[in-house]
Amino acid sequence: MNSRPLRVTRNDGPGLERCEPRQMLAATVLPQVQDTLPVEIQTANVSANNYDANGLAGWETLGLTGAGQTVAIIDSGIAYDHIALGEGWGPNSRVVGGWDFAENDADPYDDYGARSFASGHGTHVAGIIGGNDPLHPGLATQVDMVSLRVFDDEGKGYFTWVEQALQWVEENVYTFENPITTVNLSLGANLQSQGAEGWHILEDDLARLNEMGIFISVAAGNSFQTVVSPTSLSYPASSEWVVPVSSSAADGALSSFSQRNSRVLVAPGENVISSVPDYLGGMTAYGGYTGFNGLQDDFNTMTGTSMAAPYVAGASILLREAMQAMGRTDIQQDDLYLVMRSTADVFHDPVTGTDYHHLNLSRALAEILLEDEAGDSPATATDLWLETGSSTRTGVLQNLHDVDVFRYTAGEAGRIQLRFGTSSGTTPRVFLERDGSRELLSQADSWEFDVEAGSTFVLEFVPDGGIGSYEYTVEFQPGLPVAHTDLGPIEFLDWQDITVERGERWFQLSAAHDGMFTAEFLVQNLDAVLGLEIHDPQGNLLASSHGTGSVRVDLDVSAGEPLLLRITSNVAHGELRLANLVSFQSGGEEVHVWGGDAGMSAGLSLIDTPHLEIQGVHYALPEPGARIRWAGESTAPPEFIIVGSPHQERVNFDEGQIIVSSATSSGTFRLNDFTNVQFVGGSEDAVVLRGRSGATSLEATAQHLVFTDDEHTFTFAAVGRILVEALQPGANQALLIDSPADDVLHFTSDSTRMWSQTYDIVTRGFESTTVHATAGGFDKASLFDSPRDDVFRASPRFAEMSAAGRQLRIVDFDQVIAYATQGVDRAELDDSSGSDTFKASPRWSALFGVGFSLQTFDFEQVQARSTRGGNDKAQFVGSDAEEIFASNGDVSAMRGANFLRQSSGFQQVRVESRGGSDQAHLSASPTMRPVGTSEAWIRVSYPAAEIVLEGFESVLSDIARATPELQERDAVDLLLQTASTEPWTWPWSLPQ
Repeated sequence: MNSRPLRVTRNDGPGLERCEPRQMLAATVLPQVQDTLPVEIQTANVSANNYDANGLAGWETLGLTGAGQTVAIIDSGIAYDHIALGEGWGPNSRVVGGWDFAENDADPYDDYGARSFASGHGTHVAGIIGGNDPLHPGLATQVDMVSLRVFDDEGKGYFTWVEQALQWVEENVYTFENPITTVNLSLGANLQSQGAEGWHILEDDLARLNEMGIFISVAAGNSFQTVVSPTSLSYPASSEWVVPVSSSAADGALSSFSQRNSRVLVAPGENVISSVPDYLGGMTAYGGYTGFNGLQDDFNTMTGTSMAAPYVAGASILLREAMQAMGRTDIQQDDLYLVMRSTADVFHDPVTGTDYHHLNLSRALAEILLEDEAGDSPATATDLWLETGSSTRTGVLQNLHDVDVFRYTAGEAGRIQLRFGTSSGTTPRVFLERDGSRELLSQADSWEFDVEAGSTFVLEFVPDGGIGSYEYTVEFQPGLPVAHTDLGPIEFLDWQDITVERGERWFQLSAAHDGMFTAEFLVQNLDAVLGLEIHDPQGNLLASSHGTGSVRVDLDVSAGEPLLLRITSNVAHGELRLANLVSFQSGGEEVHVWGGDAGMSAGLSLIDTPHLEIQGVHYALPEPGARIRWAGESTAPPEFIIVGSPHQERVNFDEGQIIVSSATSSGTFRLNDFTNVQFVGGSEDAVVLRGRSGATSLEATAQHLVFTDDEHTFTFAAVGRILVEALQPGANQALLIDSPADDVLHFTSDSTRMWSQTYDIVTRGFESTTVHATAGGFDKASLFDSPRDDVFRASPRFAEMSAAGRQLRIVDFDQVIAYATQGVDRAELDDSSGSDTFKASPRWSALFGVGFSLQTFDFEQVQARSTRGGNDKAQFVGSDAEEIFASNGDVSAMRGANFLRQSSGFQQVRVESRGGSDQAHLSASPTMRPVGTSEAWIRVSYPAAEIVLEGFESVLSDIARATPELQERDAVDLLLQTASTEPWTWPWSLPQ
């Protein structure tokens, strides 16, 4: 037997002991080895070994799994991809996080090291605590785990790393979905003494975790045969702030190697089967030997107090869960330790002559469970009598097979109301048995029903996957009519097919909210004699309405108030409508609206007398107006429809509030908290919308407008005048669509306006605006530039005016005119497939053809392109100032002091000089031919175009062939230059 532990030293703190190869007997930080303990694969798995050793058969029926807690395993890491440990890492996995203090990174995997005896140790410990393999389960099969690695690949560990791990636990107790409640330390160093002298480096950290209620299970040590004192423990098992754990053999006796003293708990530690990484090999979950097969499905045996400590850690997790299920809070380590100690199996150790306590988990759990006083079946149900008023009872479900049954008998006729209170642990399912039927109740509701004198009903509480305590209240009100229909709590009910024949019908109900309760009975036979009455449970009349035809009654009520509704009639068949959807405040000046149905209807009508309509129920509003608020808390507000009167209304939206004011006596109405609003108006109505939050979007036609921002959607129909402002910079977009009539569009630097005879829409602050003129009519657009440098691009169907942060796109306008008054602006015009004409002067340019006209005023640069076919013509006209014209046959351009006009691809180009010392520069290509001259003009021909110049003072060219036709004339001074060796170039640089 190798009785001397291997030790390593380091400057950053005391070293931790490592274990011998493949033995993993744990207690010293990587456990000291007992060579006499054989390494064998046992047929017994962890459940058989552990449960049989402790007499635990049956505790699994409690449904305790450790769910809702996290255990911190400070060890050699965890092979978190193992099939028994969740096969994953991070949130939504079993191993939810951790840290590698040996390698200082966020991957605390249980690595394989060629010289390491620690490899696989942490994975084995994790499987004992929480493995969920069906053949080799741990104790808490659904507990979450964090892996804190304090050993390097050589199996070396240091107390400074352990200290950092403990501090990490303190800092991250509430970091994960489930809090850390437990720490396992299957490690340690022998002290050769009773106390922790010299090893106090961890004491402060252990004390703080103890104060936080965290259970700390620590291996007692494996060096019993070599320590000086027979009752000494390794450290940190000897600390006063932890629970030390010794190991037992299969017969329950202390293991020969296990250290011990009077404080220890004893748990199974020999030949325990649990999960190990693939590189250790072993049996698979389904039997047979495997190893190094690339699959994390291996299980093997290990022995030592390292295996006993996680058993106690797992037990503490289940005990804590059981305490919480019984309603316990603020659970401390001592609470759990004392339950384990007081319920343990006490046995005598002949070696030390001392009695020790062996964990008995079944007995410990039984100690925690509250006493169950209820019967377990209808035959053995606990009998209770109903008395006027309310009574509250509590119970406990002790295991997954426990059923609590209560039987109530009524001494007189009356009304029963059931209410369910708080539950600890899993909320049970509740069944109500009465009148030969069995019904599953929802604990989220209050349940009401009638009973007759001597009648009996049964309440049955059944576990729903877990144990726990519960509470319920039975309220009995005697004297209610028995022959009535139970409607339960009413928010809104529309009973469309109800008959009352020659008599009466009673209905029992209760109000859902504080506010107005309305009952309407609507009939088609107008000769029906009807009566509606509302009574309290004692029969007192609260409100009534009688007459022929439909009747209605309104009553202010409180939430939960019980009511009796009585309908009387000779012969009536119709619709019963009950509503508790509004509350009138301050004399009707403020109205609160709520409702639980996402499809409910709500609206305001200004026709004739202003009224609110909720689910078809009308409520009159005061003539001066009212504020209408959405008061629903659990549901989103419904669409709210406003119907205007034949008179003029104005609708304003700003700061989340809609204000509707009328030119008639209907006053002013304010709408708050409704996010989806529709207004149906007329041509005389005006709407002002101001979007202040996030990206604002607008889509508008002559008859329909939809406005949205981050929180609201507003729809407007048949409104004459509309102003929409996007006040918050962002991705604000507007889409405007014309009417079938002749429409006009004005676009300026701060607004867009489109109108015809039936509508007028103005937008401001939109970064991007698109306008379609596709509905018909002759549509005109006038576009004005901004103070910045603008670009106007246009073709027969599309046009665009843009500058930094602002853009307009228009489609299918018949006439488009763009004005440039500020900045340095540029226009680009493209032709159609037909024969088009481009005209350009210093101030005005236009490209027009069949069905379109594109014009520009005062642009510094205008470029027209002929690329789509047809016989296109370009005409340049100069001024009385000096200009230069240049052409190479394909591109022609005229330039003056503040302008540049350019055409490309046009088949015919005509240029007129209107005065000044104008010059023309012509490029002489090999195929360019002079056609002729006169006193006023000169004409040249290129392969793709013909150029005609009129009135120029001089024409410069590099033509080398003069002809008799080309000579100086009175009105034309034609200077023919000899051919140049340099290529012909433009007299200025054309813009790209």
